[in-house]
Amino acid sequence: MDLTPQQLSQYNGTDPSKPIYVAIKGVIYDVTTGKSFYGPGGAYAMFAGKDASRALAKMSKNEEDVTPNLDGLDEKQIGVLNDWVQKFQAKYPVVGRAGLSFNFYATSCPAAEFMVSNTVRSASSADPTIPGKLLRLLFHDCFVEGCDASVLLQGNGTERSDPANTSVGGFSVIDSAKRVLEIFCPGTVSCADIIALAARDAVAIAGGPEIAIPTGRRDGKVSSALNVRPNIVDTSFTMDEMLKLFNSKGLSLDDLVTLSGAHTIGVAHCNAFSDRFGQNSKGKLTLIDKSLDTSYAEELMKKCPAGVSSSTTVNNDPATSFAFDNQYYSNLLAHKGLFQSDSVLLEDGRTRKQVEAFANDQESFFRSWGESFLKLTTIEVKTDDEGEIRRSCSFATN
Repeated sequence: MDLTPQQLSQYNGTDPSKPIYVAIKGVIYDVTTGKSFYGPGGAYAMFAGKDASRALAKMSKNEEDVTPNLDGLDEKQIGVLNDWVQKFQAKYPVVGRAGLSFNFYATSCPAAEFMVSNTVRSASSADPTIPGKLLRLLFHDCFVEGCDASVLLQGNGTERSDPANTSVGGFSVIDSAKRVLEIFCPGTVSCADIIALAARDAVAIAGGPEIAIPTGRRDGKVSSALNVRPNIVDTSFTMDEMLKLFNSKGLSLDDLVTLSGAHTIGVAHCNAFSDRFGQNSKGKLTLIDKSLDTSYAEELMKKCPAGVSSSTTVNNDPATSFAFDNQYYSNLLAHKGLFQSDSVLLEDGRTRKQVEAFANDQESFFRSWGESFLKLTTIEVKTDDEGEIRRSCSFATN
């Protein structure tokens, strides 16, 4: 049984009907018989439902160490970890493997992440809108069929052909990275991993936090336009509609607020928000959505007047358009959220405090972003024979 980090987290001891799992070096153990240690209230409860490799190696109970990432550990710590593996093997049954792992390509393609990062950096230096495009591409991939690069497949009736995806960009960057990887590591690195890594790197390049993410995703073989609309957020969604969709992907209310911060970069087409205001016969503003700041609405009206081209775009964040920061949340406090689905975060009592907290503390936002981004990139991933490694990201291999 292979479990993604997101699936593994469901076996954390909070549901008495489920066993308790702990993973070490990618191997999942059923530690239910040790629930006095790993169950709620236990001394090692923070390990439950996670890969605790680094924490065990360092003999640490810090939440930040409960990760499979072994970078920077010395020989003594690796020895300690191997001792833990022997203890677990002797005491607890193995029930499966964690489907993804850090440094998945360490042997098969050691420079894989560097090649992706270099491609993203080069593209972003030439076009500052690239980070926003790559981040949006990730969302549209992971929310439909999981993080499996199904959004990249071309052809009639595919996700990419749906009108909701015609404005999605960043495809050429993924293709460029894939071409380089196929030269040095043919048939090795999945397009799904490239999307996740590229979005991760895009955030860092734009000034956001650097995040370690696991790899090992396989590319999906199914891509249907019929699956797109029911699985992506519409800019007119209410809080309840967004929360229902996020919950269906294993994401929480906190994740919703945090991941909405992606709108601190990127652009939007006028038709995504133009229904929030209008013009009267004299060309004056008519504010339809009262939650929108009047002066901001007037700026938007000038950029998106009646009859404007459908290709016209506006920056999501009018203040720091190309910087990944917490300005998005400050904009919300000033009633300058571009979409209705942005503004509801301030209006709803369930999320207002988190918006205020992020607006006042960028580091808090960055910490939450790292956690939520990791969950986003592991939605319904495919591993082993569930998928394939495409030679071209635009077409299935088999």
